[in-house]
Parts: sequence; C-alpha cells; structure tokens
Amino acid sequence: MKQEDARELKANLEYELLSMQQVVAGLEPPASLALATASFLLNADLTHGSGHEPAGESLFSELVLAFPALGISRRAEEYLLAVRVQTELEDVVQPFLDYVSQRAGGQLDVRNVVGARVHSGAAGSRQRPVAAGVSIGRADGITGTLGCFVTRNGGPAEGLSMNHVLANANRGTLGDDILQPGTEDGGAAPGDRIGELIHFHPLVRPPQANIVDAALCRFDDAISTSPPIPPLTLFEADTGDAVEKCGRTTGRTEGEVTVTELDGMVLDVPGFGPAIFDGLFEVESSIEGIFSDVGDSGALVTDRSGSRAAGLLLGGLDAVSWVIPLSTTLQALGVALVR
Repeated sequence: MKQEDARELKANLEYELLSMQQVVAGLEPPASLALATASFLLNADLTHGSGHEPAGESLFSELVLAFPALGISRRAEEYLLAVRVQTELEDVVQPFLDYVSQRAGGQLDVRNVVGARVHSGAAGSRQRPVAAGVSIGRADGITGTLGCFVTRNGGPAEGLSMNHVLANANRGTLGDDILQPGTEDGGAAPGDRIGELIHFHPLVRPPQANIVDAALCRFDDAISTSPPIPPLTLFEADTGDAVEKCGRTTGRTEGEVTVTELDGMVLDVPGFGPAIFDGLFEVESSIEGIFSDVGDSGALVTDRSGSRAAGLLLGGLDAVSWVIPLSTTLQALGVALVR
C-alpha cells in the first residue's frame, strides 16, 4: 500500500472497530448494513451462540482493552497496517483479525504485545548538576528517567518526565518533593530533593485514550542543571528512522522506528491499571537485546546524532518499546524545549 492508503484504511478501521464494539455492547445501532453484519458475526464469535445479552458500558470497556492497537508500518517501499494484539483470548481477537486482514488484503504487520507495561523502576545514581537521562522520582513513588528540560514563556528551565513517574499516576499533589535519584535508587528527602512537582497532565481511564503522560518539576534555587549537548531541535519520527535514547536503567541504546501513528495501545501503569494510548510510535532494538527496560520511562528518544528529539519513552515489552511524540507533549503542556 501507499502511505496515504494505509492511513485511510487505519482511520476507517478504527471507526468500524469502535462502531462494532458499541453495537456488540448494545450501546448504539449499527451505522450501516455492512457494520451490522460485521457486528453480528463478531458477537456470534465472542459468545459462541450462548445467548449472551449485551452488557453495556462494562462490556464495551472490556472490548476496547482487548482489541488490537492499529498503526502504520513499512516493509521496503510498501506500507502495511500494523496490528498489535493485546490479549491472549484468541476467540476475542481472532474475529477482528480476520476482518482486518480481509479489509487490508493481507497487508498486515502483526505482533503480540500481551504484557506491555510502562517502564518505571530499576537502578540509577545521584548526579549534580542534574542532567537529562538520570534517575528521578517522587519522595514516596516509583522511579523513572528525567527526559529533558523545558521552559514556559521563556521562564526558568523545568524538568520533564512522565505523570506516572513524577505525579504517581494522578495521585500526586502539586508541591510534592521530587528526588534525584529516585527512592528506588536510595534517594531520600531532604538531602536528595531537587525540586517540586509543579504540573501534571492527568491520565484518563478506559475507554478514553491518552495522548500524553507527562509532568513537570520546578528546580530548587540551589540546584543547577546541565544544558543539552548538542542543542536540541524537534523532529517527527517516521518508519525506518534510526533512533537512540539515554535512560536511567539501560543507558544509551539504539533502535529503529517500526510503526507510527499507533492508536489503541494498552499499557499497564503501576497504581493506575491499564491505560489506552493513541498516537505512539514503536521502536525495535537495532541489536540483540532490548531498547528500554523498567526505569527508562521518561527517557528522551532522539535521532542518532542526539540533536533532534522525537519523543519520550513510555514503556515496552522485550525488544520493542513505545514512545510518545515529543511535539504532542510540548503542545499539550504549552512548553518549549530548552535548546
């Protein structure tokens, strides 16, 4: 397929998937005869003719969490529909996989991602001045990675990481102590305090989807920070791009962007549960091993020069990781990169 054809197919299928889920859950009538037929077949496969009655919002939420995430992949010059299977319940997902395969003419890139989770936790060390890529966390929370420095309206530099790292997945309070290193690396207040939680973008629960997972730290006056070297600019990652990241746990690793525009990706967030994310890109390790691991949440993903920033590391599974585009996060927070 051409890229525009893959995008159009993905958009159509996302609409059809949502409609099928709502029809099966008894929340709305089908929008067309074709969707009515697909929903009937899906419902029959899910219930095995057991006389199951629609269960409304609860069933709809279960279907949203169990169904595949969709994105855009590429093989040589051909674009494919990326399908990321998120459940071990084959009888739940197989009807939709069959439907998608038929609609895509078999031009699919399918991967099983059961067990995907955000990457918080592991080991790190104390560093002054504070630099991007180091261990960071709340005084009573999990530990992740400081991604980069940002500024609001030209003000002082603030630290950017994940909500689930700095704000404990919505449970934090503005003004909470932020430590470097995080508590899982031995950090403790007041000696390792570097600042306070100043803002976080709330995570939303299924069936709503998140487009960012982000929080900001205001540094104490006595804390100095190391500017990025080389200076940073933004770029939008595309399939085939070579990227790298520097994270608290795995350090510098290299990978390749394998999927973009990935919607409906479900990751487990400690203390929050499953959360749906839209608009991610996927990175696969360039060498044998992993691109990221627990503790790397929040790490900045850049091109191989380290000068063009693409996104913030969210989570992963085995050799594959998922990243939130940095441009999306900056726009949502109303901040700019400290270059």
